[in-house]
Amino acid sequence: MSMGDEGRTLVLADDGHHATARFYETVGCVLAALDTPDSVMTQIQNTTGLMGVREADNGSVHYEWTYNGETGLDLLITDKST
Repeated sequence: MSMGDEGRTLVLADDGHHATARFYETVGCVLAALDTPDSVMTQIQNTTGLMGVREADNGSVHYEWTYNGETGLDLLITDKST
């Protein structure tokens, strides 16, 4: 997990190995803390490796993610309010 864009972007990405349950627990906590709608969480959960980069917005929060069967989920969350 890392921050970018002067604290406006959060990057949640596995380290290149199979993602662990702890990683997905962290993702779930972050999404819950941001009041991410169920529709966005379902889109993230249902993403396959063949879908490419996916995106969704919730107000000023922008989500962008990919999934790979080898490395798991890579998720960028950006605050677009400024």
